[in-house]
Amino acid sequence: MVVLQTPSENQKSQPQKSTVETNTFNNFRIDKPSPGSGIEAVGRKNEYRFSCTNLDNPNSRRLSGTPTYDSHKRRRIALVIGNNKYKQLPLDSCLNDANDLSKTLKSIGFLVTTETDLNCEEMDGELEKFVESIISDDLVLFFFSGHGVQRDDQNYLIPCDNDRIRGPSDLKYRAINAQRFLDLMSDKNPFVIVYLLDCCRTYWLPNMPKSRSLSSSSIGLAAMSAKAGTLIAFACAPGAVATDKTENGRNGMFTYHLLQNITRPEEEIMMLLIDVTNGVVKDTKGKQIPYITSALTQRGIYLVSLQK
Repeated sequence: MVVLQTPSENQKSQPQKSTVETNTFNNFRIDKPSPGSGIEAVGRKNEYRFSCTNLDNPNSRRLSGTPTYDSHKRRRIALVIGNNKYKQLPLDSCLNDANDLSKTLKSIGFLVTTETDLNCEEMDGELEKFVESIISDDLVLFFFSGHGVQRDDQNYLIPCDNDRIRGPSDLKYRAINAQRFLDLMSDKNPFVIVYLLDCCRTYWLPNMPKSRSLSSSSIGLAAMSAKAGTLIAFACAPGAVATDKTENGRNGMFTYHLLQNITRPEEEIMMLLIDVTNGVVKDTKGKQIPYITSALTQRGIYLVSLQK
């Protein structure tokens, strides 16, 4: 067994030697590190240089290299939420979005939790449970389809009991702060977070004038900050709104194209989302443009792989 010791927080800024046991497999031996050689951490989480000896020909040149990530081999978990039955401004396609995406994610090996039509307490509870379930090195995906709103540069995911939101000041207590939830997941040190929000539908806060000039306060979402290892995708650009009119009449436009592309094998996640964006732009004739923020630090991140 090769044991790779994770650097502590105060060590991460400098390359650290790893604790290694010599092991033999497939007629190759992983060599114990010696000064200036062997297995050595090179600064990024789970990336290590190595050297090994061919036991069939011990005099042959020693092999060395840097392993790449196999994102398909790690645990992949997802929380998918769809809210239709709003007390005010109910929606039609969000349950379909959530159920269809959940089925698709399960088909490609994700462990999926699916929740629909949640009130504020239920939504907060499910998010808390999901955060607690995350372990270091998970590939994490979160998807929300429903109403969302921005206020003071913060995005809020709206629960179904939105009749209790009587004004902007209630958002902090009666809605979910999207940035705070993302930060809580990041604090669990997952491998990658894929954060998908299909909630750019028109939504007016009570006790605020219904004016197009208010778009910076109540229409669409605001841009979010992404920590390292995070990929955020909105159904549309900040301050814009999404459409539910799609070819199949079942899903929102963003989710519809996500479903068309997400099962493609050996497709890096960024390339996949570029194709989703192109599909949405084409079908809406440029009226809706998905917005992607990437702080990914690794290449070769796949949702589906042909490798076993």
